[in-house]
Amino acid sequence: MEDKQSFFSDTNKDQSSDGFEQFHKKQSLPPLSSQGTQPKEQSAMYDSPEQLASSIVDEAWEDSSHSSKGLLPTFKSLQDRKTNFVFLFGRPGSGKTAIISSLCHFMGTHPSGSLEVRNKSNREGMFFLKEIFRKGREGLFLERTARNKITEIDLRYTPKKPKKSMNLTFLEMSGEDLNKVELKRNRVNGMAQGGLLPDNIDIYLKCPRIKMVFLLVTEQSRVREDDVFMFEFLDYLRKKQKNFRKPKVLLLVSKWDQYGGKFKKDIGAFVGHHMKLTNNLLTQIDGTIAYYTVGDVVEVQHEQATEAMISQFDARQADVVKRWLYQSITNRTIPKQGDSWWSRLVNALNE
Repeated sequence: MEDKQSFFSDTNKDQSSDGFEQFHKKQSLPPLSSQGTQPKEQSAMYDSPEQLASSIVDEAWEDSSHSSKGLLPTFKSLQDRKTNFVFLFGRPGSGKTAIISSLCHFMGTHPSGSLEVRNKSNREGMFFLKEIFRKGREGLFLERTARNKITEIDLRYTPKKPKKSMNLTFLEMSGEDLNKVELKRNRVNGMAQGGLLPDNIDIYLKCPRIKMVFLLVTEQSRVREDDVFMFEFLDYLRKKQKNFRKPKVLLLVSKWDQYGGKFKKDIGAFVGHHMKLTNNLLTQIDGTIAYYTVGDVVEVQHEQATEAMISQFDARQADVVKRWLYQSITNRTIPKQGDSWWSRLVNALNE
């Protein structure tokens, strides 16, 4: 199938369509490069990239010996992490878990870069990552995140070019808990006055001098009802502290393969038409939008239930998000095959 790969395959084709739009700049991200392979001495022991990536998690899991005590972190402990927090925000069923799973799967198995476990003492995050690779081998989706808890996944990603790593800490939280963002409005001026974010996520937003980027996830059939929801979260975020006045935000419209309307080839027009409030605010902060799909999903009937499985994994949008994260965090771009000699020189000087 064109531009797609088997979920179990170690073959990655060049990708050409990215579904990406950035306000004002209107630039498109480069396609995937199919060049590069895993080091022979490392990959020879494994039948697939998924097994290689899973083995990395297994080794780190064996080395870990501490478990989370369930206490709220302090500002100092967050600042000392020296990481880039990636907060996924969206309603239940919007696809947050599927996105983070396919993104980690892609970064951990594609030969264009390498993924490492950064914090071996974070057993809960380690287990989550281990499940990503285990389920990925079977083409299965991860279960939704449990309520009243937050999972941190500590990683380090290094592309082949440029050779500059980025530390990532994904923050995964139940959509039911994030539904509590009910901002009360002043009857006089209509301005949002406050929110009800749970304490265990609000602590990250209150903490000064930490680096954080945001992935806002809305499912394509629910964009209208999510417009105020997303707008009020962004408005709340900008008032939280000064370094969030112009936050780095990527709005992802999930399950895009199920959309068949007139905006199929224009994600910017789709958001502008259906999410006017959110679109206006994203324009003000130079936000970015993209669609997202994990690939071909089929329903498999078991004895007592029907289960969704991924028959063909579409790596294109995982690559879009990976490149956006890298550029937002490091202020550098990952070059593509065929880049001009000038762009290659600029990237080399920045290394």
